[in-house]
Amino acid sequence: MVMAAPNKKEPAQPGKGKMPTNEQIVAGFNQLRQEQRAIASKLSELELELNEHRLLTEFIERLTTQVVTKGKEINEYREKFNIKVRGEQETEEKEPEESSSKTATQSVLVGKQSQE
Repeated sequence: MVMAAPNKKEPAQPGKGKMPTNEQIVAGFNQLRQEQRAIASKLSELELELNEHRLLTEFIERLTTQVVTKGKEINEYREKFNIKVRGEQETEEKEPEESSSKTATQSVLVGKQSQE
């Protein structure tokens, strides 16, 4: 992120050696206050964005945990009901949870149909 360099411009002042008028002093003071407000506003905006970023990061971490947990649940369900996935070799070792949940969503499940 590129931050603007602080404004080093001095408030309006008359030529060297001359005392500024009251109007010039007030104008210079108001200019400095306006610059301070602009900096404070930008700081506030960036702090809000930082907070949003933190919230998003926490949300992504929670979703990642849920994906891993659901992958484990899928594997347990497959083992419990002896579900085989077409295209998967029977001797194939279990893949990590993230990979197997991905495989399960991309493959066709084949199971015994109950006769009623």
